[in-house]
Amino acid sequence: IFIIMDKHNFWKTQPIQDTTKKEKLNGSKDVLENISHLFKSEQINLPENFVWAEINPDLDSDIDLLYNFLYENYIQKNDNTGLHYTKESLRWYLSNPKFYKNMFLFVKYKNKVVGSIVATPENISIFNKADIIFNTTFLCIDKNIREKSLGAIMIKELLRRMYYNNVKYGYYTSPLNLPNKLTLSNYYHRPLNIKKLIDIDFITKPDSISLKSFERLYKVKDKKTTNYISLRLEDINFCTEKYNEHYKKYKIYQIMDEEEFKYKFLPVDNIIDTFIIKDNNNIKCFISIFYLKSRILNNSKYKDYDIAQIYHYFYSDENLFIDFLNDILIYLKDKNMYVVNWIEQMDNNIFFEKLKFCKGSGEIYYHFWNKSCPYITNKDIGLVTL
Repeated sequence: IFIIMDKHNFWKTQPIQDTTKKEKLNGSKDVLENISHLFKSEQINLPENFVWAEINPDLDSDIDLLYNFLYENYIQKNDNTGLHYTKESLRWYLSNPKFYKNMFLFVKYKNKVVGSIVATPENISIFNKADIIFNTTFLCIDKNIREKSLGAIMIKELLRRMYYNNVKYGYYTSPLNLPNKLTLSNYYHRPLNIKKLIDIDFITKPDSISLKSFERLYKVKDKKTTNYISLRLEDINFCTEKYNEHYKKYKIYQIMDEEEFKYKFLPVDNIIDTFIIKDNNNIKCFISIFYLKSRILNNSKYKDYDIAQIYHYFYSDENLFIDFLNDILIYLKDKNMYVVNWIEQMDNNIFFEKLKFCKGSGEIYYHFWNKSCPYITNKDIGLVTL
């Protein structure tokens, strides 16, 4: 999330938990029970010539606008890469039937998109208490006007709309260490295409090793050893039950019903794959993978590279799951992915060394709005964002 706010002045005005104070809590609670005084019924005024516009995912023109805007601006300052979501993946994400379409916003200046922000509702359990909480994403501001405090205005308007949709809470992830950080997770990467990753400066080959030896080090296995299959409609009911049962062991996680689970995990070409290992009616392993690209700046040879991001997973047999993951790496290599990303959370750190995932430089912090809870580590959190 790209927010330019000097010394966190904006967040000091918001109902957030100051996690630096290490308050002793037994469970989750509202920072403010009543937040009605924070919001007016009218939408927040923008500066002259700036206007609000809702994003309609059913319109090709709106998807085109969002795609082009994110492609040019979803890049951090002083960074040579930026996430690149395809038009198809944006439409898929925004077309979830449970989403509130008045929570998908553009800001336009003289008919040009200069800002975007999206919030989507999720049923989140925080220390065994479930609430509908909006997840904020695609907060992006035109790279030429990031010093104009537009980010604070956009967040305030989104929160106002959240309140008038009868929701009191929000959460978001950010590479920024904001005052209400809940926990920190690192990105881990499993290289698949060594030569190209070296060419784009994603990884560096040690001088002491040849390219062939370096490629051998990260070579995937030759043959698959498990009988995994793609998730099918007939598996949704049992997989939903298994997912909720597995994720209950985490202090914070998303609860899903069958409708949500089906929409999020049924495979869609070049957007999401979900694989399972099934023994009669027992789902022994489950993993979903989201596909995206990363744009490469200042490279004459490559414009982008393909990423497979591990999304949700669960298993009942650790050794079988490792074999399953090795088979998925074969599949992703054959699919011409450059790298597999996995955010460190839940219990996935036990697999990193065995599968040759390397710790990256990327970090994300988790934050809540109007929710406070005891201190947690990333092993306690089962929220996965795209």
